[in-house]
Amino acid sequence: MTYIIRNPQKSPSFFADQMGISKSAISQLINKLESQQFMKRVQLTEDKRSNVLDLAENGINKRMTSFTNNLNDK
Repeated sequence: MTYIIRNPQKSPSFFADQMGISKSAISQLINKLESQQFMKRVQLTEDKRSNVLDLAENGINKRMTSFTNNLNDK
């Protein structure tokens, strides 16, 4: 999820390349995170065939909880 926060609105292929994994592996990972409602695919308005990744509400909440816990630990 950190990759998505640092690189908003990027394609699954972008993340596969950045993580050094195959496109099928990133698809499986995205499907798992989508089913847990941590991330979502967003269809581009200018190109209906393409989508980008964004955090879903659970992903945002998890990230904020982690951030808050890190602040409290210091």
